[in-house]
Amino acid sequence: LSMKRTIIALMVTVCFGANANKRQPPPQPEKSVIVINRSTNQITHELNADQPRSMASITKVMTAMVVLDTLPNLYDKIKLKVAYLGRREYSVKEMLDLLLVRSDNNIAEILSKNFLASRDTFIAAMNNKARQIGMTTAEFVDPSGLGAGNRATARDIARMVLTSASYPAIRDSSMPKDRK
Repeated sequence: LSMKRTIIALMVTVCFGANANKRQPPPQPEKSVIVINRSTNQITHELNADQPRSMASITKVMTAMVVLDTLPNLYDKIKLKVAYLGRREYSVKEMLDLLLVRSDNNIAEILSKNFLASRDTFIAAMNNKARQIGMTTAEFVDPSGLGAGNRATARDIARMVLTSASYPAIRDSSMPKDRK
């Protein structure tokens, strides 16, 4: 349990430790941190926890939750042609592992275009999910976090990470055996 708290604190610290756009200095302090004791749900430390910042690749956690809410069977197959992986069928689990372990931006886009009516519908589902779990300031504009438009506070990211822990497919993600 202590390790899980440390991982959550580390994830939030890493995500907010530096501004995603390094070309311009950030207008707010560099660090945003929130540490939550999962046993008691008490905040044990926070610094600028309510300052919205770019989410970067942690965005993919929300992408994975929306995919799993849409298609929870991990062994359903999807026929896709991915330039660097070739044409074949991929299971939802394989796609999620590529998304979460390799932090694959292309897979995030492919998932957003294939799991709901359109990419825009998928992005709307990401924002709806954020509101459902209490992410009050989060805004998603893409499924990968590649651009700086996805923004949230450390408090919101902590809510997302804590919620994602209830998804076994996210919690137990691992590198696909044929891609190690």
